[in-house]
Amino acid sequence: MIRGEERDEGGGDPRHRSDAARGYRDPARESCDPYRNPETSGRRRVRSAAMAKTKDPKLELIAAVPLFAGFNRREIEALGRLMDEIDVKEGRVLTREGASGREFFIVVSGRVRVERNGRKVNELGPGDFLGEIALIDHGPRTATVIASEPCRLMVLDIGGFRTLVSKYPTVQGKIMRALAERLREAQPRAVV
Repeated sequence: MIRGEERDEGGGDPRHRSDAARGYRDPARESCDPYRNPETSGRRRVRSAAMAKTKDPKLELIAAVPLFAGFNRREIEALGRLMDEIDVKEGRVLTREGASGREFFIVVSGRVRVERNGRKVNELGPGDFLGEIALIDHGPRTATVIASEPCRLMVLDIGGFRTLVSKYPTVQGKIMRALAERLREAQPRAVV
């Protein structure tokens, strides 16, 4: 199925049903904790159908984030305009475990270290992302993230996210569907 198309979760053409609706199970995507499971640490590449023809690497990175998978080209371009690119030095703390979260990051270049309770649990690199849930719930960070080397990052703060939602109200529903799909995939399969 091409991302960006309407889904038919019922009968319909099986080519247009999600992996989960077809009974596909990917063990690497079973953990809802991207920091704990390196297989799901932001490397889940999703390419929006809206971005299939673009060559803009910034927009390609944005389109690859599962949270934005349902966005059309215009919404992704608007999001790209709202995101800042920043350079950070080695050792810079991007998020602190337990602190309130207000930013979402995509790693453009360099590497960042993810720590919980002072222990390294993962490392993220170009194309990986973190902090997407903070845009929705503003809750405490689940990990500390530190630049392992000089990095270039794309950053979306809560103000930019609110601007996007106010200008394109339909993105709220698209994000909620992406979050619901992610949660559903993380749930253990119930035997009926």
